[in-house]
Amino acid sequence: MSYKGSETSRPAHGAIATGAAGRPGNGTVSGAGRPESDTVSGAERPGRAVSNSAEKPARGALSGQPKGNRKHILVVDDEPKILDALASFLVSRGFIVSQARTGREALAAFARNSISLIVLDLMLPDMSGEDVCTVIRRHSRVPIIMLTAKSDEASHVSGIGLGADDYLVKPFRLGVLIAHIEAILRRSETDLVPLMAKSSWRNGDLVVDFAQGTVLKGGMLISLTKKERNILATLIKYPGKVFTREELLRIAFGYDFFGNDRVIDTHIKNLRKKLEDDPKSPVYIRTIHGLGYQFGGS
Repeated sequence: MSYKGSETSRPAHGAIATGAAGRPGNGTVSGAGRPESDTVSGAERPGRAVSNSAEKPARGALSGQPKGNRKHILVVDDEPKILDALASFLVSRGFIVSQARTGREALAAFARNSISLIVLDLMLPDMSGEDVCTVIRRHSRVPIIMLTAKSDEASHVSGIGLGADDYLVKPFRLGVLIAHIEAILRRSETDLVPLMAKSSWRNGDLVVDFAQGTVLKGGMLISLTKKERNILATLIKYPGKVFTREELLRIAFGYDFFGNDRVIDTHIKNLRKKLEDDPKSPVYIRTIHGLGYQFGGS
């Protein structure tokens, strides 16, 4: 697509009040972008353009977001001041943030980046948030939090039914949003259920049946260790997403592992021996140099 979303990881202008130390705290965000409380609402639709900012870490990052392993969040809302306020707040908490004001911008930004979670407003000018969610769910299980001014139960059920992981009604407090984001990210790292219980790639060359716990390569049953299964399930669960060694280590070993992250390379090497026709030219488990690993099945 030719549409581009603006990407940020440094606070945009205005919209979040600062405390005495100048750090985003219980600041105010409203539809008009004027500091009043720590609440986000969608009552007004200002016409100011979205500000762009560069991707670099902000001060005050959470200890749960170590350097080099920060999560990338895509925020989608057509109200510029709400968009900037949410981006500024999330950057202050240690996240990388990309912004989009339309559904098409959101899909383009998602295709360009390795997104960890999407905050998606339902009311967009070109296509509904539900439609954006539906398109993304055809390819990825990336966590999605929907934002809406609708408080009726039918809207909530519809969004969850389309694959959204959570639902927040405007106005909402920034503290509530960050609590939901952190809980979903923690859960998504251990939720290894893929989009489909059984998946096949390259005309049946590789068949993974997660319900039965079996992997077939060229029609032959392949034996995988528990760690290898966890790594493979994670890569398949988010096709196109690039995982760092640290992310794969947490999934395969858990948070108590304190060894060298290069141990993940050994597991990847063993997986390639079992799954690839030519381990030196892999088609399923790709190395994205300088970043990590990605599933390449199609």
